[in-house]
Amino acid sequence: MKDEVRIDLVGEFSKSRRVEGSRTLLDFDVTDFLTSSELEEFRMETGLRSSPVTLVLPSQPQDATRQTARQNRVVVAFLHGFGGGRGSWGIRKSSLGREGGIVDNVLRTVQRQGKEAIGLVLAGLGHDGGNVDAAMWDLGLTPEHYARQLEYALRHLDLYDCGRIIGIGHSLGAAALWEFAGRNFASGTGPVGREGRRPELSLVSISPVRSMAQNRGLTLGCHIAGQGLDLFARTHLRLWRSPSQRLRSLVGMASVLKGLARQGPFRANLGGIKGLVLIGERDWIARMGLGASLRQAGCTWPVAQLTGLGHDLLWHPATARALTFYMPRLL
Repeated sequence: MKDEVRIDLVGEFSKSRRVEGSRTLLDFDVTDFLTSSELEEFRMETGLRSSPVTLVLPSQPQDATRQTARQNRVVVAFLHGFGGGRGSWGIRKSSLGREGGIVDNVLRTVQRQGKEAIGLVLAGLGHDGGNVDAAMWDLGLTPEHYARQLEYALRHLDLYDCGRIIGIGHSLGAAALWEFAGRNFASGTGPVGREGRRPELSLVSISPVRSMAQNRGLTLGCHIAGQGLDLFARTHLRLWRSPSQRLRSLVGMASVLKGLARQGPFRANLGGIKGLVLIGERDWIARMGLGASLRQAGCTWPVAQLTGLGHDLLWHPATARALTFYMPRLL
């Protein structure tokens, strides 16, 4: 991100600006940056009518030259899972107590390696303010839609202007990051910043669900649950002309379940990308078919198992500790 762009963002979204410790947090919608034609393309590509994000910036830019800062800049993108929100990462509440949230812990660890750390926290699919476009209700939203949402945010915020992107995703967010990597980095090409430099990519998959596509029972369960939730949401939408955010979230959850049911096997090779998998000891959903999925994708990533935990890991301090331990290896 260029310094001029950063200044414009801080000024334009000063009402949503808040300072937490040594960081400045900005809440805004990526679609505010799009023209009418770009907005229509965005809706077709992502299945969403809006894309709220939180940008986490260092309060004081580094004193290095602009070129040096770009080479040392690391953008960390956080994609939450099904039913989660930006607060899942601890940026709106002290969800991990005195140890701080995951965003704060990860960015602090990156900075300790001599890097400039910028955080990008996506609102996700149909939740936390990301409204589903009506045209996608029947088809559903897949992890690929989530990946495209990340692409738009990175491109329109000039965040490809960095040395490395680290994607950290939980559950559905982890599956989306696989799609993002397969679409943009698996071939060895990938997007470039304004100066023509191509960033490196690292991935952290927390409780990934990408292998669900190879399990007919889980796929069928997602389809049935999605159809049932969709019927419930549509019935209530007919009764209230101005639906609440909770009802819009239900529509999004139904769309995600239907999208998970129709995603196909993962075809790309991620062998050249640094990565890490974090799973809970009792997370049978993520563990099912995980080894085969990693082999098919050419991944030799370490798999760290957190004792006694299930699928939802973000609330537990052990997750933040594991991330800070492995983070230097991903830089």
